[in-house]
Amino acid sequence: MKKRAFYWKILIVLDVGLFLYGFIYKNWVLSLVALGLILMVRIFAYDLLFKSFDEKWDERHRNYTKKKEGN
Repeated sequence: MKKRAFYWKILIVLDVGLFLYGFIYKNWVLSLVALGLILMVRIFAYDLLFKSFDEKWDERHRNYTKKKEGN
C-alpha cells in the first residue's frame, strides 16, 4: 500500500515539473499532457492519497458550521 502511494506521489511531483516546464517554455502540448496526468491521478489515486484528508476536513467544517449556528 505504501509503495503504491509513493508511486502516485512521485508521479504528482514529476507532473508538476512537466507542467512548469511546459508553461515556462510555452509548450502547450506538455502542459496538456501534464493536465491529463493529473486528471489520471485524480481518478485512480484519490481514495489512496486524498480521501482521509477530505473526510477530516469535512468533519471540521461540519463542526464549525454547527458551532457558528449555535451562536
